[in-house]
Amino acid sequence: EYLEKMVEMGEFFEIDDEVDWNLEMGAICIRASETGAPSPIFNKVKDSPQGFRAAEVGYQKSGTPGRDWAKVAVQLGMPPESGIMEMQHAYNEVMENGTVHSPNIVGNADAPCKENIWTGEDVDLTKLPAPLAQAGGGGRHLQTAGMYAVTTPDGKWTNWSTARAMIANPPANSKNTMVGSWLPWQHNGMIQRMWKEEGKDCPFALIFGAQPAVNINMGTRQDDWINEYDASSKLLDAPIDMVKCETSDMLVPADAEMIIEGTVSATESLPEGPFGEYPGYMFTEHKHVFGMPRMDIKCMTFRTDPIIPIAIPSVPPDSTHVAISFFTSADTIAYLKRKGFPVIDGLITFE
Repeated sequence: EYLEKMVEMGEFFEIDDEVDWNLEMGAICIRASETGAPSPIFNKVKDSPQGFRAAEVGYQKSGTPGRDWAKVAVQLGMPPESGIMEMQHAYNEVMENGTVHSPNIVGNADAPCKENIWTGEDVDLTKLPAPLAQAGGGGRHLQTAGMYAVTTPDGKWTNWSTARAMIANPPANSKNTMVGSWLPWQHNGMIQRMWKEEGKDCPFALIFGAQPAVNINMGTRQDDWINEYDASSKLLDAPIDMVKCETSDMLVPADAEMIIEGTVSATESLPEGPFGEYPGYMFTEHKHVFGMPRMDIKCMTFRTDPIIPIAIPSVPPDSTHVAISFFTSADTIAYLKRKGFPVIDGLITFE
């Protein structure tokens, strides 16, 4: 529904010609970002079955005069002419005074993300429209704008956050193996470490294309042991439909485009990257040399004709910088105020 609205407003455009996942998708995304052009929706990607689509996640600056931040404002339910600080103030007002609503648990029959279920030999990541986004990149980074859901071993904290991940290169089995960033100072890495300390692989769900009020958590900075679900239900001022995973007891947003379920290995790692990261240049060291945890995919559930959100970092600003800067700024201001600092306003500039 968000993308349909954006197309109507002229902020996104659909590409019906076949686009190559090898550099072409990334080039189009970066060119649109650099020029303020409408953001792309890729309706046909090379090597993907008909109906498997991808689209820019939508935190880019608009080139439309008078509504620079329309793509972000609409995601937050605000008028498209809203300015950055106006949106930040409204967001913080809701975060401070909004009401948390308990989830509405639904069954598979009422969950759009369960329209199709692949398990076992049916799982095939190579069918998805995952781009090799930049020259010099180390692989097809499927995960650039989705959210991980991970729960602590005691079940007391379920975190939603984002971190990049790519389809594993041979000799690993690319059909059912990924490798991604699970850094120990980030929430997903903190929870993975708890499982590792118990000698267990960490169950996870990777959520693609949840509604905007949920997907914004790819950029938010909630405190440790705070469930991001709470922030989303405040923004909506309503319960969120949630459905149980197929391979674990975790709950995920029922209206998502796709859910990928699996485990993060406690012991095995694979090469990851290089990847052109948010500072605007290619990282060629560290992660792809020392490896990152192997991710074994057990199940994929998805809507018919699913749309995978993507965010390809380039020279700032693009969706990556806006999501990081906007929500980190807002959450930092709120945190400092809670701790008694005489803060008025603040913003991490997108550039």
